Amino acid sequence: QQQRVPNTEVYLQGSVLKPFTEFLLTRLRGICDSPGDEFRDQESVFTCAVPGLSGTRLRLRWSLLHPHLPAYLRYLGIPESADHRVMSRAAYEVPVFSLDAARQLVEAMGFQHEFDFIAEGTVFRRGLLKVTVYRVYRPGAPASLAPESSLVEVSGLGPSSLTAGMVESVLSVRDQLKSLVLLAKHDQKAPKA
Repeated sequence: QQQRVPNTEVYLQGSVLKPFTEFLLTRLRGICDSPGDEFRDQESVFTCAVPGLSGTRLRLRWSLLHPHLPAYLRYLGIPESADHRVMSRAAYEVPVFSLDAARQLVEAMGFQHEFDFIAEGTVFRRGLLKVTVYRVYRPGAPASLAPESSLVEVSGLGPSSLTAGMVESVLSVRDQLKSLVLLAKHDQKAPKA
């Protein structure tokens, strides 16, 4: 039997203000398969400067709460909107067991370290979907600079053959949360100078 590598991610994004975050988490505990798992991950973003691949990014992400777990080297493609209701992109993820070796490999391929960030929050599972409610900040940033709102993302990752079903599942979750958060497509292209 042929195995397929998950390579398409469909998603919607939004944000929720701090006073409403607990209401959202309670709703997610009710509609998701899991009660929610706390996470605190650090991610390093690398950008390629090699001609022909210029602007391509790789991401190296690891858990700060569970350092014994493997890290993940990820490629996230350019967001597309083939279905006007959701965003989609190519997505590949490979577990790595040595951060140092992964960094050396990425740099040997012509990628340069661009920046780091920490993502901290709660992740829920619902079938093939993942719903995350999290804050993003720089490593070492003072607590006083922590954002007052949390990002919310509903996403599904799987083979292209399952994309249509994942789109409908993402839209179903969006509809169940619309009284608490507006989940929508967002233009993620860099602004022109």
